[in-house]
Amino acid sequence: MGIDTSCDDTCVSVVASNGQIIANFRHTSLYREHGGVVPHLAKRQHARHLPTLIKRALQASGLQSAKELEGIAVTVGPGLGPCLGVGFRGARAICAQNNVPLIPINHIEAHALAARICSDPLHILENLANASTGHTSEDVTLDISKSFPLTPIQELNEDNIEIKPRILTKPFVEPELVQFPFLALIVSGGHTLLAHFSGLGDIERIGSSRDDACGEAFDKIARLVKIADGGRGLEQVAALGNQDRFALPVPYKKVFGFDFSFSGLKSATRRTYERIQAEKFYFLSLQEKEKLEELAYEKGKDLVRKNAYIGRKHLPEARDMIELDHQTVADLAACFQKSSLEHLTDRLSNSINWCQKNRPLTKTVVICGGVASNEVLKAKAKKVCSDFEWKLIVPPSELCVDNAVMIAWAAIEYVKNGIPLQCEHDIEPRMLLGRPLNEEMT
Repeated sequence: MGIDTSCDDTCVSVVASNGQIIANFRHTSLYREHGGVVPHLAKRQHARHLPTLIKRALQASGLQSAKELEGIAVTVGPGLGPCLGVGFRGARAICAQNNVPLIPINHIEAHALAARICSDPLHILENLANASTGHTSEDVTLDISKSFPLTPIQELNEDNIEIKPRILTKPFVEPELVQFPFLALIVSGGHTLLAHFSGLGDIERIGSSRDDACGEAFDKIARLVKIADGGRGLEQVAALGNQDRFALPVPYKKVFGFDFSFSGLKSATRRTYERIQAEKFYFLSLQEKEKLEELAYEKGKDLVRKNAYIGRKHLPEARDMIELDHQTVADLAACFQKSSLEHLTDRLSNSINWCQKNRPLTKTVVICGGVASNEVLKAKAKKVCSDFEWKLIVPPSELCVDNAVMIAWAAIEYVKNGIPLQCEHDIEPRMLLGRPLNEEMT
């Protein structure tokens, strides 16, 4: 069994040792009112949903109790500390009660190892389709802290969980795995890094983000331009826009290297957005400006002093009330996506160059993490890999987002190869992946 509560998704799965996905359940908590994940609210959501998902996964797998499991794998880091703690303590309690081994898993490593489940994308999709699955989502409001006390025993109303029963169309055939070594580009809401995998546990960090993660930048820009559903929504809106309308910088364009940075691009996008707002505000009539000032005051009266509006001053708060037309939003989203993905593929190209000189046996690129679901990124990465005559592996979207299948699979890999994973500590919210290559590269 795999359990993942590293961020806002509560995930539980049961995977057989041959890679067959038996059950795969996930509950997503949405935080639209807050504009992003709130750790203490996410912690309560995990405590509320985890027991039900574990129960459902066992039932869907045909198991009478957790004693029939060969082990329970759980994410111990990196991630949000309060969230990680819920999953870890829950898994530890079940293991202690049922005398089952507890296997600690690195969340980032599991993302990359998910690509090894099968080298054939159609086989993976068939494997997922045959599993018993359930996915629910819920919008978390400000009152959630009052509504649900922090206890690990509360369960969802089972009628609210839509479960697709497991259907086996034909006998499961153990697939051919993606072989080591490979170069991994891991892009998600919390992490952006490049790593070389020579084998299980033999990982070299080539480059990482110096500030925001790529997915985090996508979510923040989506929130800025008022696009729902974060980075996924931004991708959909960007498909309707003109990616050449606004000149946004590509980070580190003229600097050869392996690290990422998205703060400068994010700031440039914000400045462009505010400039468009200012231009629209300038051409409004005096009456329209006064109306916007009143609306801005009513919206933020607890934060802005009322006397700041004396003399009908057209403050930034009023300008921020200006909403851009749909086409302008789409164009800005497209320009931001273009620069972001070009930055990712530039760093990927540099890393492939480095591997050809220093790791000549490597001929495969794995892209994983939530942002790996972006179709434009996959197309650009495919072009880069084609130029170098490398193979590109991208897991299905269900295995790119946070999920428990990858956690269970990572544990299976280590157990099969006889590599022990001891739970020496509790959780490690800032857990690193592998070892750095700084000295070797300089």
